[in-house]
Amino acid sequence: MKVVSVVLLIVSFALAFIAAKKGRDAEQLSEGGVYTSSEVRRNEVLDRLGLPPDPPKAKAMVEDEEEEETMRPFHAENTEAFASKGYIGVHGEQTSGPLLGFLDCHKLERTKENATLYAFIQAGPVMEMRVVGTQYRLAVTSGPIGADLEMYSKNFHLPRHTLFSSIPGAGPNHDKVQAYLYETSVFTLDPDENEIEVQWVNRNGEYVTTEIVLMNNRIYFTGDIRAFRTYTSSKADHVVFKWYPVD
Repeated sequence: MKVVSVVLLIVSFALAFIAAKKGRDAEQLSEGGVYTSSEVRRNEVLDRLGLPPDPPKAKAMVEDEEEEETMRPFHAENTEAFASKGYIGVHGEQTSGPLLGFLDCHKLERTKENATLYAFIQAGPVMEMRVVGTQYRLAVTSGPIGADLEMYSKNFHLPRHTLFSSIPGAGPNHDKVQAYLYETSVFTLDPDENEIEVQWVNRNGEYVTTEIVLMNNRIYFTGDIRAFRTYTSSKADHVVFKWYPVD
């Protein structure tokens, strides 16, 4: 009987030590801002029932904040370093076709005065288009249907100004704040025709040269203009971008 009493005493001390250690750990986590006091009490109840503790909500919030910090705005360089500043003209069918107006982010403006002044630094086969006087870039952003562009697909994308940047050829980035995929390093300039082509890199790494569409005075990018017309059942004109440099 004495042996049993001693064993029970040792077990009691061990359980008390473990409980005290859990309490200290929980208290430290609470003081560190991870667990709230109500979460500590709830986990104590779960522990008595032999159930695993709930994770701290504050920790999840901290992790989300750290992920958001990886998406930082890129400060625009000095405009004197730009290779060229100018306006993006919108022409029907080809660069020698009729000039319909000038690009103002996602829409068409009839005159340069109401359009956006862009600039670029030619640093490779693809480049970014900057909004002069700001930290914004012209981006291609995913539409509401799907992220990839291809033949026979009704998917379409939209132009938008963004503070963020994407690596050439790396595929779409995710803007968690505004909930869309985007790419910025997707523009190429033909020095002979001054035509600006717009690419999109699908999630599988496939490069697509988009077809640019003008519909209801708005610009869209698609992989198949015929599929886009069938989907929208609207008048959708094929257009091209042409660079108009300014001094």
